[in-house]
Amino acid sequence: MNDSSPELIQINQESLKTLIRGITCFQEEFSLILAVCNYRTLREQIVQQLREQCPVQMRELVLEKSVQTLYTRITEELGTEQPNALMILGLESARELDAVLTATNQIREEFRNFNFPVVLWVTDAILCKLIRLIPDFHSWATTVEFQMTVDELIQFIRQTVDEVFAKVLNSRENVFLDNAALDLENGSPRCAELKSAREELQHRGVTLDPELEAGLEFILGRVADNSDVASREHYEQSFALWKQTGDRARCGLLLFYIGLWWRNYAVRHRVEHQEAADRAREYFQQSI
Repeated sequence: MNDSSPELIQINQESLKTLIRGITCFQEEFSLILAVCNYRTLREQIVQQLREQCPVQMRELVLEKSVQTLYTRITEELGTEQPNALMILGLESARELDAVLTATNQIREEFRNFNFPVVLWVTDAILCKLIRLIPDFHSWATTVEFQMTVDELIQFIRQTVDEVFAKVLNSRENVFLDNAALDLENGSPRCAELKSAREELQHRGVTLDPELEAGLEFILGRVADNSDVASREHYEQSFALWKQTGDRARCGLLLFYIGLWWRNYAVRHRVEHQEAADRAREYFQQSI
């Protein structure tokens, strides 16, 4: 795909037109349209344009994290109503996503009771799960894709990095914010979006500047299991990059986190306790 912003924006507009045609052409009969988008900000933009441009009035359903079955949740929402179309959002937030998809496939024939088109918003990761776990249900679907431009991807990463650092630095030294407080729980939509943005930029041959790469490495260190070596390696890479930029505050923060990693290592590995504790102290002293 050509990465020029005007062309990609035009492609997204063509995808929007395809989505609108799919909704308008299948009135009073069931059809499944998968709208593929990895980023909530872009999805919100497209959804707003869809509301403004689609001649068919749609019902909207935002799934809760606790959703168990897709079909049951739809029937609970609609009762006996048969809307002109239904748009479903929030599937990426489902805690038991695999179970939701498996249950959907088991009663897929029931979906034919819906005499209207269903637009289901999914990410690339969910689309892969649909193909792998419930190919029969997926075979019913028409797929429409929306993508961010390179500039949008970079801006998304930058905003996230700045927000995370601001929260962490403002918490001071006596409060360790967990990933939930930063909206960075492993498997969370925000975490998935960051990883996706990085992969897309790499796929398009785009290299982040050292400052932005350093921030992203820090976040990946936070997301990784703190007992895992990968977490420390992300912190070390982040520190090396911040050192190049001369940002002393963020260098100090990374040294603090590397020290925390070694302190936790000392607790978990009693045989190496003293050596690990000494390393932790060295990093804490450098941080100060």
